[in-house]
Amino acid sequence: MGSPPIRLLASLIIAVAALNFGLIEFADYDLVRDLLAFSEGTTEYQAMSAIVGGAGLLELYNTAVTFLD
Repeated sequence: MGSPPIRLLASLIIAVAALNFGLIEFADYDLVRDLLAFSEGTTEYQAMSAIVGGAGLLELYNTAVTFLD
């Protein structure tokens, strides 16, 4: 299981990503891309997507470990 600061960071990344996903879907606005001044398809945008995916996997793992203990 991850340490509390890492879990908190992962949870914050996931929360921002979920909010951003909703904004993209319903308001056609990419908050994270605009805040970080990334262009879609750039290396920075792909790295940000990988970080969000990694945070999601970490949170999924931690949740599974918590429920299986």
